[in-house]
Order: sequence, then C-alpha cells, then structure tokens
Amino acid sequence: MKEKNTSVKKWSKVALGLFIATNLAGNVPESQALETFSCDKVNDNIQFDVLANYANTIKNYGTQNNYIEIAQAYNAFSNYNFANYQTQQTYQQNSYRYYNNYQVPTYPPSSYPDSSKNNISQPQVDSTYNFSEGLADVKKDGKWGYIDKTGKFLIEPQFDAAGSFSEGLAKVKKDGKLGLIDKTGKFVIQPQYDFIYSFSEGLAIVVKGRKGGFVDRTGNIVIKLQFDNADDFSNGLAYVKKGRKWFHIDKTGTIYEKASTVKEGLTVIKKNGKYGYIDKTGNIISQPQFDKAYDFNEGLAVVKKNDKYGYIDKTGKLIVEPQFDDAFDFKEGLAGVKKNGKWGYLDKTGKITIQPQFDDAKSFSEGFTAVYQDGKWGYIDKTGKFTVESQFDDAYDFKDGLAQVKKDGKQGYIDKTGKFVIQPQ
Repeated sequence: MKEKNTSVKKWSKVALGLFIATNLAGNVPESQALETFSCDKVNDNIQFDVLANYANTIKNYGTQNNYIEIAQAYNAFSNYNFANYQTQQTYQQNSYRYYNNYQVPTYPPSSYPDSSKNNISQPQVDSTYNFSEGLADVKKDGKWGYIDKTGKFLIEPQFDAAGSFSEGLAKVKKDGKLGLIDKTGKFVIQPQYDFIYSFSEGLAIVVKGRKGGFVDRTGNIVIKLQFDNADDFSNGLAYVKKGRKWFHIDKTGTIYEKASTVKEGLTVIKKNGKYGYIDKTGNIISQPQFDKAYDFNEGLAVVKKNDKYGYIDKTGKLIVEPQFDDAFDFKEGLAGVKKNGKWGYLDKTGKITIQPQFDDAKSFSEGFTAVYQDGKWGYIDKTGKFTVESQFDDAYDFKDGLAQVKKDGKQGYIDKTGKFVIQPQ
C-alpha cells in the first residue's frame, strides 16, 4: 500500500497555534483562516513559540498589504528551517502566489443588490464576504452574523468568527470553540471543537485537543475521538492514524488492515488476515473470509481459499467454488484457469469451455489469446481452435489487429491469420 499523500489532514500544535493567532484580530472568518493556513502544509517541527513573532503581523488582517504579510508569515511557517532561515525576499516573492488566491473581497459583493435601484438600505458593517446559499457572513461591532440579499440580518452578529454556508450548514466560532449552525442560526453542533472539517459521505472530522473522530450532520459522534490523524471518507472508507499505525475504517469504526482502490464499485478489504469486499456506501458485500481476494473484472473477482482459486460475484455469492491451482481475471467473457498443471478457459457460469491442455496461457484480446504448447507460443480462438500454430518464443495480446511476437530472438508483428506484417528484426 503506497503512502498517503499530503492531502491527509493534520492538527499539530503549530497548526492550532496558527489558527488561534490568525483569529487574534477577531475579524477573520474561521473558514478563511483554515484555508489560508492549510494544516497539511505546516511543518510540525517548527517550535510553537515562534508563532508569537507573527502574531502582530496578523492583528491588522483585512487589507491587501496585510494579505501579503499573512502570506509571508504562512511561508515562514511552511519553510522555516532554524539552520538555514530563508530570506525576506524569498518570502516576498512567494507571498504573491498566496495573495492571488486570497484577494480581499469588496463590499457590497457583486451578487449584492444595487441599493440605489432597489432603495435597499445597506447595513453598516465592518466587513463581509461573498454570498453562499443566499447568505453572506458579515462582521458588525466585532461580531459575525449573516445577511440575506436584501441586506437584512437573518442571523444577528454574535460569533467570534464565521464561515460560508455549505449544504445548509456553516462553521462558526464562539467562546473559542467551533460548532455548526443551520440557516436559522440554530446550533446543529454545539461549539466544542478545535477543528471541524467539511462533510464527506455524511460524516465530518472533528478535533478536540489532539484527538479526532467523526460526527454526522446532527452532531452525533459516530466514531469516537481517538485518532491522531485522519482523512475524509471516500467510497465508504477513511484512512486514519492511531499511534504510529495507519489503517482503514468503515462508517461503523470497524478497522481494516488494508484496502485496495475501488474497482467496479467494490473495494477489497483485509481484517485479521482475511479478505472480503465492501461497496461505495460502506456496506460489507462479503465478510473477510478469503486467504486472498482480487479486484473485480467484468462483474466477477478471483478469490483464494485453502490454496485454491474460484470466483465471486458482486452480491458476495461464489459463482465458481475454489478448485483451481491458479486463475486469471475475466476478459471478453472468458478466464484462464489452471488445473493439474494445465491451463484451460471457463465462462461466467463456471462452465469449462476450453479444456485444460496448455502449459501456459494468457487472457483473450480481440477474440484471440496466446497459449503455450510443445515449447512454443501460438494463438487460439474462443472455441479453442488454433488459428496460429505454436511457433513463437513469446507472444503478446492483439491490439488494433496486430500482435507482437518473438521468434529466433527477434521481434515482429503478425495479423490474426499469423502472417507477418512486420518481419522479425
């Protein structure tokens, strides 16, 4: 299993410090702060007390110059190396890249009605951000609330920080903690967390102290706060870290040692040394029971049990009982299987259509497959009839009507009749 990329979220002490410092001015929406100081880019080795050096930079956040300074501070934290401190010029150059992504919004927003034409009185607010789902987060007298497109406050200023609405919910900060409100201003999740991430597949990562877990949209803790690191749910599984170990969990919190990528809507999972399958919604299709399990192809997957291979369908039913010494994925409706040292082919009902008789074999492509017999490779069709007699040292799949073959140490190409189109050379 390859290592997870940097999209995995981190809630380090430094990242938390950045978040706190960014909100010192009290006029930075929590969502803006988290976006600006993307936690997965923070160097965990930076000393926490260095943060104080940038706190003053952040206090006057809100002007274009301050955005550049904030970006410089971001770069300092991202790239800080006590042995080789980067120059201010480097920070200045890099800062513009971040500044371009975080332009200071103007008021009123472009989607805000023209007050001169509609006789709408604009509320006197300190600052505002763009509308999302019909509401905009605005700051007045040091507190954040939400207005509609007529400029009327639907949710009175009361929060220390506020983010945009997404799918009917918005993150807000109150008394130093984060929660979620609906469009009436009612708390769906009470302010109690240090971080709340976006929902994915109905669950969101929440962090309190140094531990994270998952909540649903009603605020119920579905998977208790226990992880040191976590990624969002995707295709029914989430990648999480506990101590020094990474593993996958489903939406019940069940731990799996390994999980493959999704293929044909299903993922191979491993638990207690056994393999099974889970679908995109997190439903177990086949309980971990096999010694080995492979990805689905053409609706069936190879599974291994008691050192024999068989096939399973997407409902978890064994279509072909484990009985073969080896087996290929299905291609063009047929799969190669090995029994008693010889290869043959079966269809998706489990019926042997070409009796095991070959010393080696490959998968079908464009109606033909290479088989090894009498020390040479040739080609057969789906009835098992030789269309190109065994004569090659090696043979490959047909593609666009041609197949690469090797003969007498040289490579060439043949058509489906076996005629050389490109002579071996």
